[in-house]
Amino acid sequence: KAVEPTLGPDGGLVVLDHQDRIVDTTPFYITRDGAKTLSALTPLYTDLEHTGIELIKSVATKLKAEVGDGSTTLTLLTHSLLQEANKYIVAGFNPIVLSNELKETSEQIQTNLKNISTPISSREEVLLLATVATKSKELGSLIAEAFEKRDKGGEIFVEETKPIYLEIENISGMTLDRGFVSEIFINQPDKIECILI
Repeated sequence: KAVEPTLGPDGGLVVLDHQDRIVDTTPFYITRDGAKTLSALTPLYTDLEHTGIELIKSVATKLKAEVGDGSTTLTLLTHSLLQEANKYIVAGFNPIVLSNELKETSEQIQTNLKNISTPISSREEVLLLATVATKSKELGSLIAEAFEKRDKGGEIFVEETKPIYLEIENISGMTLDRGFVSEIFINQPDKIECILI
């Protein structure tokens, strides 16, 4: 229920207790992000309910990492699915049969979604979608510009900054988040770099 208000582009704000007061001294933060809301939930219930919350958190985190959005939708669908499945199990339905039927239905839904989906390719489509999602023409325009500049198969990352500012940085090639795995890879010791060409 804590995640529900953040659903969709018209989703509301949620006030959360700040988990890391060492980094940020404010006692709370406000977000519209379902994944952040979900990750802030603390175990308030029984061990079984806590296990369910942790399961949904892990799936939502994976979805957010792969897709970048949809964690609120995933959380609400999973919650509803688990409630309905529990009703059938309590009524005596075999959980294994139920699980198999859910997998089968899931595959049918995925096929149907692929058939009715419309790929977004033009700048105007990206601009419209980004503007609706961010509720900002400025951000929508910046995202559309980033999509135009990226190479085919390239990725777009959004980073949070303090103070808030907007910019596009185009990086060609490959980057490593944490530096070299081993010093052996350094072939330019004066610059501490590895130049492959």
